[in-house]
Amino acid sequence: MATARLLRQLEAVDWDFPVGLPGTASGVHWYPGTFPAALPTTLIQAFSKSNDLVFDPYAGVGTTALEALRQGRRAIAVEKNPVAILAIATAASLVVLKSVKPGLEEYVLDNIEHVLGLGNDSTQGSLPLTHGHLLESTSNAIRDSLSPQIPLILNESIVGPPKWESLRVWIESSTLKEIRRLYEELIGNTDPDIFRLTGLTMLSAILRPASSQTQSWGHIADNVQPKAMVKKSAKSLCFNWLRRVRGMLRETHVVPHSESNSFRVEVCHHDWLSDAPPRTHIREKPCLLITSPPYANAIDYSTAQRLSFYLFGYSDEGIAAAVSTEIGARRKRFSSDSEEIWSTHLMMALENQLLLMDNDPVICVLLPHKNAGREFGSEAIQVVLKEHGFQVAFEIDRSIRQSRTRQSWTSIKRETLRVYRK
Repeated sequence: MATARLLRQLEAVDWDFPVGLPGTASGVHWYPGTFPAALPTTLIQAFSKSNDLVFDPYAGVGTTALEALRQGRRAIAVEKNPVAILAIATAASLVVLKSVKPGLEEYVLDNIEHVLGLGNDSTQGSLPLTHGHLLESTSNAIRDSLSPQIPLILNESIVGPPKWESLRVWIESSTLKEIRRLYEELIGNTDPDIFRLTGLTMLSAILRPASSQTQSWGHIADNVQPKAMVKKSAKSLCFNWLRRVRGMLRETHVVPHSESNSFRVEVCHHDWLSDAPPRTHIREKPCLLITSPPYANAIDYSTAQRLSFYLFGYSDEGIAAAVSTEIGARRKRFSSDSEEIWSTHLMMALENQLLLMDNDPVICVLLPHKNAGREFGSEAIQVVLKEHGFQVAFEIDRSIRQSRTRQSWTSIKRETLRVYRK
C-alpha cells in the first residue's frame, strides 16, 4: 500500500534531482533521452524490497535495471535497440560481478586493456591476468546471474561484419584504420564472451567522439556528414572509456550477493509492436514497473546510433527498417496523426506488458508534461490502466535537465511522473 507516510516522503523529494545521489550507477554507453539514476533509485526504495523483480519495458541503456541490481533487487530490461541491448548487458554484467566478488569487474576491464595494448604495466589493474580462478569465478558469476546468456545477446545484436565503408564518411581514415585494428584484435583474442561483449560496447561508445561530425548526435541522426575530417586517437578514446567505467564502478555502491544459481538480470531483445510476447526465461512475475516510454516525435534512437549500427553490420536500409518500428520515432512527425498512432502503440504495448506483471504491481511511468502537447500518450496509458483497475497513487511534475537528456533542441522541458496502484 502507498501509505500516507510514504506519500509524504515522496512529496518531499526534489524530483528535479539537481544533485545526483551518491552511490548510483551510470551507463557505459552514451544514449539520448536518459533520466537520472536517482529517479528509479527513489522509486525502487519506496516500492520494493530485497530480491524483488523490477521491470523496465523501455530500458534504454539500463538505468532502472542497474539501480535495481545494485540495491539487491533483480531486473528484467527489455529493449529493441541492439546498441542499448549490448550496453545494458555490459553494465549489468559488471555491476553483478562487483556484487558477487568485488574485483571481478576490474578483471574484465584489465583483460580488454591488456588484449588491445591500451595501457602499460603501471596502469594495469590489481588483478593478475593469468589467474585461472579469476576467469572461472567471472564465468560462473555471469552464467549464474545473467539470463539469457551473453552469446544470445551478441548473436541478436550483431547482424554481420562492420560496414567500414559507411563509417569512412564519418571518421578520418587513419582513425578508422586504428578502430578496425582494435576491432579485429578484440574479436580474435577475447574469450569468454563477457570480454568480447564489453569490448564491443567500448568500441561502439567511442565512435561518436571519434567521428569528425562534432556538433551533436542529432546531426548524425539527421545524416549531416562532416565537412572536414579530423584525426582522432582511437586508443586514447578507448583508454578514457576504460578509465571512466572503472571510476563509475568504484563509486557505485552495490549490495553484496552471495547466492549461487540465482539469476539477477535478464536483458531481453523485443519489439513491443510485434504479436509475439518477449522471449524471457523468467517464470516469476515482476512486482514493480519503472519506465519512461519513448516520447512522440522526439528522438530517432536508431539513427542517433547510426555509427554503432554500422559497426554491428547494419546497412542504411537496415537502420531505416529499425526506425520504422520505433514507437513515436521523430521521423514520423510529418504525419498529421503521428501522436495518435504513438498513443495507440503505447496502449497496445502496455496491454502486453501488464500480462508479464504480478497481480498487484506498482506501475511508475514518466511521460511528457501536458503542456508539451503530447497529452495523447498520457491519456492512452491512463485509459488502459483504469480498465485494469489501477488508480493514480502519486503524481508530480519535474523539470528535464538538458545536460542529462542531451536533447537541447526538443520542446519538452517538463515531465510528469505517475505512480499507479490497484
